[in-house]
Amino acid sequence: MSARTTNPPVDHHVDDADDDDDSCFACQKPSGARAHECPRCTIAIYCSAACLKRDKKAHKSACDLMVGLAKIAMAQGTRDVDESGRTGRQIVDDLNELVELHGSMSLNSLCWLALNLSSTPGKARTHFIAISVSRNANPTSPRTLHSLIDVDVFPMTMLKDVDLLDGNGLYNPVKAFREEVKGMIEEYGKDMVFGGALVLLVELSDAEKTIPLRQAILEKCETGGILSHSMPMMCLQKATYETLFSALPHARNKPHWKACLAHALDGYAFCSYKRELSEEELALLGREAARREAGETTTIRR
Repeated sequence: MSARTTNPPVDHHVDDADDDDDSCFACQKPSGARAHECPRCTIAIYCSAACLKRDKKAHKSACDLMVGLAKIAMAQGTRDVDESGRTGRQIVDDLNELVELHGSMSLNSLCWLALNLSSTPGKARTHFIAISVSRNANPTSPRTLHSLIDVDVFPMTMLKDVDLLDGNGLYNPVKAFREEVKGMIEEYGKDMVFGGALVLLVELSDAEKTIPLRQAILEKCETGGILSHSMPMMCLQKATYETLFSALPHARNKPHWKACLAHALDGYAFCSYKRELSEEELALLGREAARREAGETTTIRR
């Protein structure tokens, strides 16, 4: 995927960020102790809400540049982003590990249940799943590195103006997702059921746990580095999920599929009550671990 780039304007705002007089970026008058600031970059300051609104279009290029630089700093590990001193890159790596360990057994099932794909297969093209987790200080196994805070389904329109950062540069997660689904369907053809579902994961600190999930996703998209974009592949046969639905019909409701995911992250089976993993599930985990060791992957993630 080609990187998205932003170019600064010839003489607008970039140098102003170094001024110490706190003058309004729009009218150059004193801003009055940072009365208003750009909510994205928090660098541009204004004397009034009217100036902030009037300058929005002119400030956009410089704002994109400053936000992009901040994301790059986090991705390269040059900024600490939590109280433990872990960098954005380290947090994203941990979230990618969560996707690897819980992708086929938990996240695939979650997508089918939360998006109700057996009844509304098109919902995977219009909605995404957001998951917030906290990092466990003393995990009992690699599968219990995180605990669930919240999970919900949101429309993809929520992400239309969002850019994330990977090794290739800035990208929009929805556009990237649709390109990847197209490629997956071309590669796997009739073996695919729906192609994939978009899942965004974000790790929150103890101080951030009370932030509503929608707000947390949008804020972390702006600060960069601590958001993982993944796309579980829906390659299992539909009959497998029809069996799941018949066994757990109540799991179509949010309280139940949320409990299923919480229990899975705690090391149990993906189930609405705490059930130990069966021998078959443990064997599946063993086969997946072997595939990862061989360099294979069951998910596409950033």
